[in-house]
Amino acid sequence: MSDRYLAIGDPGANRVVVYRLNTNKQWSRIQEIHPPQDSIIAQAGVSFGYDLDFDDGVLVIGAYSQVALETDGTNQDFGAIYSIAFLSSMRYSLKP
Repeated sequence: MSDRYLAIGDPGANRVVVYRLNTNKQWSRIQEIHPPQDSIIAQAGVSFGYDLDFDDGVLVIGAYSQVALETDGTNQDFGAIYSIAFLSSMRYSLKP
């Protein structure tokens, strides 16, 4: 969160929602961010937005999940961190 922006992780829906404080002091929803379509996090379908940090115009999004290994049936934990540098126009580029 910053003085003008608020990011809320919704890991159950595999997304992060970004709000901006407008001139009337009300929060407006301006962006919904999802993991890259070809990522293992997108394939897992949950956990994107599990943890967030926002500082100096950079939003860091954490994600984790478990996958059952076909070879022996055990679970394998994995995670990812994505960083997004916001510009004044709220365009962003998602980087794993």
